[in-house]
Amino acid sequence: VIEAKTPYWNIGYLILMWAVLIVILILKGGKGTKGAFEYCSTGYWICTAMSFVWLFGFALCMGRRTVNKTIQKSKVNFKFVEGDIVWNWFKFRKYSCFTFLAGCIAGLIGIGGGMVLGPMMLQLGVLPQVSSATNAALILLTASAAAMLYLTSGQVPTTYAITFFIVAFVGAFSGKIYIDRLVKRYGLTSIIVLILACIITFASAMMTVNGILIYSDRNWNFDGMQDVC
Repeated sequence: VIEAKTPYWNIGYLILMWAVLIVILILKGGKGTKGAFEYCSTGYWICTAMSFVWLFGFALCMGRRTVNKTIQKSKVNFKFVEGDIVWNWFKFRKYSCFTFLAGCIAGLIGIGGGMVLGPMMLQLGVLPQVSSATNAALILLTASAAAMLYLTSGQVPTTYAITFFIVAFVGAFSGKIYIDRLVKRYGLTSIIVLILACIITFASAMMTVNGILIYSDRNWNFDGMQDVC
């Protein structure tokens, strides 16, 4: 019964993580946005290090909390159901490395972290519905953080922002309702897996095509690594 209740504490932890990250990002600024410090100044790099330490520390604390919670459940012979992950320290270390690698890949080549985390969660035994919802929550947190940074710096045209927000929200909400109805009617959670696979395949193909078009215009000349600043 307790497990079926809305996890308000977990939601609160996520909001805390998001709020602190927003403050750090606004102070740091970046390319095209002005923060409290000049781009590539000492203060800028301190804020960058702070954001890494904050997110890394938050992940470690939440992971440790989850593993300890699972251990306590096992001691009282808690009955796990389908989709529950029986965490242990080995799984925690293993998937922490995977998620860290997924974040590095997402930052380096510009893909969404969900392209890596989605299949990983399915392999871990997470139900497709839970995997899809988790990815949506991650997208909300990361996209809103970037959006807040640009909104506070005045870099986003209000009309465009509102228009794209409405279109994206209506499309995502309509798609979720329709897919939920299909899953409930036919009992086929594989629909969600199929959609996830199609999105990943399509995104990978488009990234490949985009890279080919860019470097074909440059006569296949690679300019090398650019200066960080």
